[in-house]
Amino acid sequence: MKTLTRYLRIYWQIVKANTSLVLVYRFNILTYVLATASWAIFAVIAVLLYSGQVPTLAGWTKDELLTLTGVFSVVTGFSYTFFLVNFMDLPERINSGELDVLLTKPLDSQFLSTLFHFSHANISRFLIGISILVFTFRSYSIGWLTLAGFILLLLSGVTILYSIWLLLVTLNFYTRRLDNIIGFLLELFDQTSRTPSDAFRVASSWAFNFLLPLFMVVSFPTKALWGKLSAEMTVATMVTAVVLFVLSRKFWQYSLRHYSSAGG
Repeated sequence: MKTLTRYLRIYWQIVKANTSLVLVYRFNILTYVLATASWAIFAVIAVLLYSGQVPTLAGWTKDELLTLTGVFSVVTGFSYTFFLVNFMDLPERINSGELDVLLTKPLDSQFLSTLFHFSHANISRFLIGISILVFTFRSYSIGWLTLAGFILLLLSGVTILYSIWLLLVTLNFYTRRLDNIIGFLLELFDQTSRTPSDAFRVASSWAFNFLLPLFMVVSFPTKALWGKLSAEMTVATMVTAVVLFVLSRKFWQYSLRHYSSAGG
């Protein structure tokens, strides 16, 4: 408990330090917020236009597709805010030797390497996603148990995303040819998560099984919110999150033991 409290206090100091830096570039944040809001508006309009022509997509109704859009925005907003920027910088830190500076700190290396930068601008993505969900469910009632299950699956999905990124980025300890791996994962995640998982199941069972961990991040929490996710898939998502997190942490620690810095 003392360790958790200590790290929460340290992380709060990291957030405050990042806030001081961000205040120097207020205009950039405003520009980004406007761009994010524009994306959200276009995404909602796209769903409304599509639903006006076709009643369902792979069995998903208009409101379910709007929920998918909102959950996608919540997940990406959370990920960008807390750790994605760090993952984008980490390959360069490993290859240039900048990681060595972080490793000299008396803190957990994974904590410091993946949570060192806090992206304030991306909070807007998260808030816009919440707004889309509130708008979509304005005429529906959600039980507390359903809401709790949704939040738990949402956290599991974010953990899965974090763990996959950590696993792939850690490969940079062994080769310098993977600098763009985060960009590739982002593109894959972006293309698959905006589309209902059932659309991939209909198109190709192989593709569905291959991309299953990514579907657990956005599509499964969305289905749970509408009461359409089976108990088996709910448990599978939570177990996958735990397994991937443990596996990615073990792989990170193993790789660090064999890391001899960029010049080593």
